[in-house]
Formats: sequence, C-alpha cells, structure tokens
Amino acid sequence: PDTEGINTEGVLVPVLPLFIEESDPEEMGQLTFTPTDISHLLQEQNRTLRDRIAQVGATFPPEPDSVISPAEVRLCICVKHLRDVVAQLHDSVDCIEDMLRKQLYAAV
Repeated sequence: PDTEGINTEGVLVPVLPLFIEESDPEEMGQLTFTPTDISHLLQEQNRTLRDRIAQVGATFPPEPDSVISPAEVRLCICVKHLRDVVAQLHDSVDCIEDMLRKQLYAAV
C-alpha cells in the first residue's frame, strides 16, 4: 500500500490566535469562546480525525504479512495530527510574541 496517503488532510486543528482591537468589556464577552463553543470545536476535531483514520485505514486492511498494520496507520495519523496541533500552537505564539515585540518597540 501507498504510505503517502497516511496524512492528516481534512483534520481540524483547533488552534488559532485571536486578536481583539477594542477593549470594550461588552465586546470582549462577545468575542470569547464559551465552553459550548470549545466543546463544538473539539467534537469537530474528533470527528474529522476519526473520519480520516477510517478513510486511510480502509486502504490498509489487516493482513498477516503486511508491513504496516491498521494500528500503526492509526498511530501515524494521530502523531501527525499532534504534530500539526503543536506546529499551529507554535506559530500562534510566535505571532503573538511578534505583535507584542512591535508594540514594545513602538512604545520606546
């Protein structure tokens, strides 16, 4: 089987920096995620990850002499998704740090 298909294409990565320009407390409450919103995001992440595992897993049926087992395919997809989440988190923190650095230099 072709291992190029073992990827996380279409899996939701629920990490994104949010910026709020106004400091109005009423607007702040409208622009934050509620626990329900977060739950929906995580459910969608879970759904898309399960769908991807099922889709790719179908191309790697359990065979006794196979080089890659379905369990290894699931593990690869989960690890690649974890890598995607960590990379997005890293990029988001870099973006926020860059914004803060620019504000600091502008203030000095």
